[in-house]
Amino acid sequence: MYFNCNTSLVDTFRELYGDVFMFEGNRAIVFGEADEIPVAELKHCISLALTYHRVKRLPLLGAGPRTHDESPSSSAHVPPVARAASVEPLCSG
Repeated sequence: MYFNCNTSLVDTFRELYGDVFMFEGNRAIVFGEADEIPVAELKHCISLALTYHRVKRLPLLGAGPRTHDESPSSSAHVPPVARAASVEPLCSG
């Protein structure tokens, strides 16, 4: 899932969910073909992206740090995501 690489979104996602997602630079959350999608965490990232301009100056985009005793993602099963044949970079650098 791609995000604008001129924002702090992916850096924030990495800070909050570095143990949950794989990342590609400062532009994407990457899912493998057989990955089970952590729905709650992904919804949170999408929510932060949709409100970015309103919260971009707040630490962690206003999300606050995640604690280890917070429950993991929703137990709802989401089918694996199809892997793209090739990925073209959206941003240089």
